[in-house]
Amino acid sequence: MSWRIALPAVALGGAVLASCLLPSDPGTIRVSFALPQDTVRVGVADTATPAVSVLSGTTPLVGAHLQYESADTNVLSVNDAGTIRVRARRTAYIRVKLVSVATGATPPVDSFPVRGVVSRLAFAETSATLTSIGDTLTLHPGFLDATGAHFAPADSAAATATLSVQVASTGSAVSVDSTGRIHALAHGTDTLRVQVDTCRGAFVVSVRQRATSVHITPRTMQFSSIGQIQLFSATALDSGGATIAAPQITWSSTAPGVVAVNATGTASAIANGAARLIAAIDSAADTVTVSVSQVPATMSFGVEPSSATAGSAIAPAVTITVADSLGHPVTTANTFVSVALAGGPGGATLSGTLAKSAVNGVATFADLSVDKAGSGYSLVASATGFPHATSNTFGITAGAATKLTFVTQPSRTPKNSIITPPVQVVAQDALGNVVTAFTGSVTISIASGSGGANLSGTLSVPATAGLATFSDLSINKTGTNYKLAVSASGLTTATSAVFAITTPSVLVFVLQPSTTPANTAIAPAIQVAVEDGFGDIATGYSGSVALEILPGTGTSGAALNGTTSVAIVNGVATFSNVSVTLAGSAYQLNATDPANVLADGASGAFDIQ
Repeated sequence: MSWRIALPAVALGGAVLASCLLPSDPGTIRVSFALPQDTVRVGVADTATPAVSVLSGTTPLVGAHLQYESADTNVLSVNDAGTIRVRARRTAYIRVKLVSVATGATPPVDSFPVRGVVSRLAFAETSATLTSIGDTLTLHPGFLDATGAHFAPADSAAATATLSVQVASTGSAVSVDSTGRIHALAHGTDTLRVQVDTCRGAFVVSVRQRATSVHITPRTMQFSSIGQIQLFSATALDSGGATIAAPQITWSSTAPGVVAVNATGTASAIANGAARLIAAIDSAADTVTVSVSQVPATMSFGVEPSSATAGSAIAPAVTITVADSLGHPVTTANTFVSVALAGGPGGATLSGTLAKSAVNGVATFADLSVDKAGSGYSLVASATGFPHATSNTFGITAGAATKLTFVTQPSRTPKNSIITPPVQVVAQDALGNVVTAFTGSVTISIASGSGGANLSGTLSVPATAGLATFSDLSINKTGTNYKLAVSASGLTTATSAVFAITTPSVLVFVLQPSTTPANTAIAPAIQVAVEDGFGDIATGYSGSVALEILPGTGTSGAALNGTTSVAIVNGVATFSNVSVTLAGSAYQLNATDPANVLADGASGAFDIQ
């Protein structure tokens, strides 16, 4: 007959069949115990009942009695039914003995270990936050038995010594050293796996640096222009002195109407004055003092000059604004500003108060005027230490017509000849500007000269754009002290300069005949002029001139062909197609006046080939 006791695994681990031979009958009786492969683990204050059976071969033996005994009742107890109750977190053995066995055999006895373990981990909080790089944390969880009661201090200390803490997540916020101490490495969050015995728990650790100090750079700033900006930066440190990456700084200004600051730390000058900028994070803050004091740097025309009448004040008043480097008015400036005239037709004069001190940053020029009509004028403002400022262009128009003025004076002219160039008169305002709007009639007459002389031609002409032109005037009597006078309704009259009326006296060859083949037009064309008694060409003389071969010169019987009589134009008669019929030397031509007013004139000698 063969006896076998089977002891299955009752907690963790598998079962292995172990054989035990009874020494009283090693050849016929064989009893085997099935023991746990690993130590049986049972929560403290918990119970477990191993299922134990006795086998005969492979058949369970009904009615076999087993006796259980605890090797250490301080650690665990066991009743007759084999139910184990664990009392402490230690290891003790359970002895199993077969009560009924074959006659004469010693009852088989075996044992297996049972370990009391922690039933549950308890955390006061399931997470913690470290506020500085380098901060450390040691976990102290509560160790509970199966009833939820905490372990005694000594047992808790023993459990703590075997506590395992590991980083379970893939983050890099913390590390755990060999003693289980947690170290803050960087901003972030990690999950830790906490294990003791067969109990596991999770604990979340976050690293959220908390600032204990802030430092702003730059430490001060004085703005010199409204609208000027400056970027400030702030460095935040935690309690360990580590720099906080990308800190969420809150920026503010104690006087946003003087210096405003945005969320990125960019400060903008708004008005003159002082303010403090504040960078705050958590309970830490830093301040720097900033100020705005505009520095005058530029000038510009606030009110540009506008078109005006010559001699009249430019209105509205011209203003020059003193500004900072960004063009904002400096209301505290009292800069001494001068203005001058530029552009225009030239020769104009700017009158009025040409230099003034700015009041509240603005220099006002209320009495500026320009004396000469024209367009393209501009003003240039200047001040010591400032770049010049140039205004927009403007125009000056003439005032009302008040007088007449000769612009082309009468010149010496033969009697009964047209005065050339034509006499011209303009209407002017009080400052001598031509009044182009004047279209009235202008009348001319002899103011002085030879008694009984008559002025002929068109003696009254309408002005065009302020200009009256007399193109056909002539006087019938010679004299040396002639003056002409002009008048127009409502305007002051004007008298010309002295001029003379002369007597045309002689014909003079001004372009002589040259050697030319017979029957060929003499070239260049021959020209004969009318000269007065002063040796001047009488450009206003009208009439004609005739040419002939001077008797006694050249070859006898020769004739002068072509147009031998031509009209005088501007005091000169031009013969472009005359020719001589016979060759010969020492020819001369004679110019005559068909009206017998002018003395004849002879040419120089020339040859005909």
